[in-house]
Amino acid sequence: MTQSPMLVRLNRETQSHQAAADQDRMQLLGAVSPDQYATFLGRIWGFEAPVEAMLVRTAAIAELVDVRARAHIRMLRADLAALGVTSPSSLPSCRTIPSFQIADALGWIFAIEHNAQMNGQLRRHLAKRIPRQLSSAGSYLSEGERSVGPRMLELGRALDLVARKGEIANRVVDAARAAFQHQNQWFRAVAMPSLARRFA
Repeated sequence: MTQSPMLVRLNRETQSHQAAADQDRMQLLGAVSPDQYATFLGRIWGFEAPVEAMLVRTAAIAELVDVRARAHIRMLRADLAALGVTSPSSLPSCRTIPSFQIADALGWIFAIEHNAQMNGQLRRHLAKRIPRQLSSAGSYLSEGERSVGPRMLELGRALDLVARKGEIANRVVDAARAAFQHQNQWFRAVAMPSLARRFA
């Protein structure tokens, strides 16, 4: 199957941003404790929950992509609860997510889906380091890995339909870059509370 030209362009023109996002995810590829895993999921929650909320409010986006199939927050909430974080809404949350038009939403979805492509590698690593915790709190990583292929195919079709004009295509690329930049700033700047007491 021919790959979406717009996905090819996005991958090419956001390479440096993708590298920074991958570094944020790879922080779990060394020695890791249950507390570090919970803190990592809490940081993802703080970014992706407001992004999902903004996507749901984006007019007509559901006509292009299955927004509900991309809703990972319920899995994050369940994983955090299994780790003892029963109120993730009390965790720090990114306050700088802009409102979206269709082109913006597709660019932000691309960034979120890029992140999901690392979930399988993370899950396999954590299964060796913290198997007990991952068995009860691994749904976000497992589901993200399982369905990322079909979601990217759907996204590619939507992108190629919407971004036929140069200015729209440029706006999608700019939005994807902005999404990666927001996420990188969030991961590096946010001070997550210690969750160590939850594993005492």
